[in-house]
Amino acid sequence: MRRLDKEQLSSLEETCRDYEIALSVNPEALSYLHGRGLSLPTIDRFRLGLVESPSPSHRTVAGWLSMPTLKGVGVTGFKFRCIKPECVSGEVEKHDGHPKYLTYDPQALGNVADLDTDLGFIVVCEGELDAYILSGECGIPAIPMPGASAWKGHRHWRRLLKDFRTIYVIPDDDAHLKANVGRKMAEEIRADLPQATIVELPSLTEGKKTDVNDIFIARGRDYLRSLVGLEAA
Repeated sequence: MRRLDKEQLSSLEETCRDYEIALSVNPEALSYLHGRGLSLPTIDRFRLGLVESPSPSHRTVAGWLSMPTLKGVGVTGFKFRCIKPECVSGEVEKHDGHPKYLTYDPQALGNVADLDTDLGFIVVCEGELDAYILSGECGIPAIPMPGASAWKGHRHWRRLLKDFRTIYVIPDDDAHLKANVGRKMAEEIRADLPQATIVELPSLTEGKKTDVNDIFIARGRDYLRSLVGLEAA
């Protein structure tokens, strides 16, 4: 686990604030997030930002969405999401030679604050934006896997989840894809944690991947809450 000193934490906090301010005055970036179903309170809670004036180590992600890793000590790193039209459309896996998501930091579990939930269950989903929707918009405690293949490489995360009575794993509906990595991740978690239950998402469009974000837009928060046994709110 990476240990950060006070100076490093202060620098990361300053960078996060700069990115937050840049996002707050950028209508195009805010429109993208609102289009994904994220409200201003959720954007503020997770301290999302825009890399408008990048720090020296973030120059290659100028114009990208910033998603900070938030822990008890503060901001400990960032993950970035390209929001250029070519990436947002999903028509290509990579454009301009880069993936949709990028980080320069060691992979870390996101939204760890939700591990303190008193509901007795936790949701594991694919990706930060899905966790923001579940936790911020639907009141469902959720942590994102930083990539569908991350579970196998970070088995110590198992210790963080083993005491939950129920773990709902919600992979993307990508059965039409040959790799089907989301389902493989879900099955690996279930094999390691017997209290894990895989929640299948309905397919909205035949032959096209469906994720939590798509379901939220199409069917709303109460539908997602029903998938984990919660009443409408």
